[in-house]
Amino acid sequence: MRAAEWAKSHPRDRIQVIGFADPTGSRQANILLSELRAQIVVDGLAKAGVAGRHIQHVGRGSVQFAATPLEARRVEIRIGS
Repeated sequence: MRAAEWAKSHPRDRIQVIGFADPTGSRQANILLSELRAQIVVDGLAKAGVAGRHIQHVGRGSVQFAATPLEARRVEIRIGS
């Protein structure tokens, strides 16, 4: 996982993991789904050796998409100080 390697080589930078969902389903279900997506990535980063104290995660719920719902079903990893 390239993000884990980057995070480990920059241990002072914070990592923000943001989960998203498509608009299908209820608002609450999409928030939970986006949080779960983010948590899975956080777990993967931790398993790869990234210190958990530097990782923050959040689920944003549903977002609109341009062409297909697949665009909205994603996780973004932001690394910065």
